[in-house]
Amino acid sequence: MKILIATNNDIKLISMKNILSSLIKDVELFSLKDANIKIEIEETEDTLLGNAALKAKSIYDFLGKDDIYNYIIAEDFGFFVDAYPEVAGVYAKRWFNGTNRDRAEEIIKLFKKSKEQNKTARFICATAAISKNGKLYTYIGELKGTIGTRVPKEDGFGYDQIVKLDDNKYLSDYSEEEKNKVSARRRSLEGLVLQF
Repeated sequence: MKILIATNNDIKLISMKNILSSLIKDVELFSLKDANIKIEIEETEDTLLGNAALKAKSIYDFLGKDDIYNYIIAEDFGFFVDAYPEVAGVYAKRWFNGTNRDRAEEIIKLFKKSKEQNKTARFICATAAISKNGKLYTYIGELKGTIGTRVPKEDGFGYDQIVKLDDNKYLSDYSEEEKNKVSARRRSLEGLVLQF
């Protein structure tokens, strides 16, 4: 089976390749770079699932009859804070100008100022796959946690550094291998590939 992963984000690509290779036997995974596809797809939909489907379909349409892949898989990722629906969400990297750290710190400040007690947060990953014959498959995976009080470091994905999981450990303290076992991305890809 040949799968094209529709992303130009190297970190996302490595994670998706690791997860997919653990879920599917005898799979060949390709990046847009491998396929010599140099297009950027603007996320114009207002839902994660809409953006994931848009990306998969755009690459499918771009390839046309030259499509050699069994599936083209794309994803969109969001971070949702239950007490503040206007924060992050589908626009996780665009809701507040600044770095990943700045965005994470802003969320911690919101909680400090308001004394809000509901600190539930969710990472949501929507995946979409389009088959060689044009059939669309979708799935949404979720990972719940709570907003902690630790100030994030400069490096890393900011939201990972402020969210604690059920084991009271911050997601950023997990190794990449551990994250790939529990992440919203894994949960979404697991549900997606079961449909193939």
